[in-house]
Amino acid sequence: MIEWLLTPISGALDHAIAPWAAWHGRLMVLSWSVLLPIGMLAARYFKVTPGQDWPRALDNKIWWRTHLWVQSAGVAAMTLGFLIAFENASGAGGAAAIHRLCGWIAVVIGWVQVAAALLRGHKGGPTEPTLRGVAFERVHKSSDGSRSRSPWRQLASGSRSSTRHAGCRSSLRSGG
Repeated sequence: MIEWLLTPISGALDHAIAPWAAWHGRLMVLSWSVLLPIGMLAARYFKVTPGQDWPRALDNKIWWRTHLWVQSAGVAAMTLGFLIAFENASGAGGAAAIHRLCGWIAVVIGWVQVAAALLRGHKGGPTEPTLRGVAFERVHKSSDGSRSRSPWRQLASGSRSSTRHAGCRSSLRSGG
């Protein structure tokens, strides 16, 4: 049973993957599957927490600090994973080219989120909206990863791509 679970998806006998590609994958999974979703969940569900004297105490900083630090760590992991791939990936076509294009789009959207947050200005809020705050909310909420399945598709395409290439290398080595 354990042997079957450890077998690569491609069916190849071994799954040789370049160390840079393994680190790219680990960082992207950490970013898009762990950190960024946790940061989004903190912003969505932890604005009011148990023990908070709501509605008298409205400015709960727990959600904000969690959102800020976890999202910052997620963008940092995404950027590092992107830079590793940018430095090492070759000009493969097909699924790898699609994965690369979608990766560029995801990184741009991630950094648009950061730029929008930096340009926002003071916190504002529903009781004191500013033009910059309203613009920020539109950009921030319309381009976040929770609105689409794109990050999950991207992770799946990267997994398939690495497995396919490992299978090709294995076949070439074995002569078949």
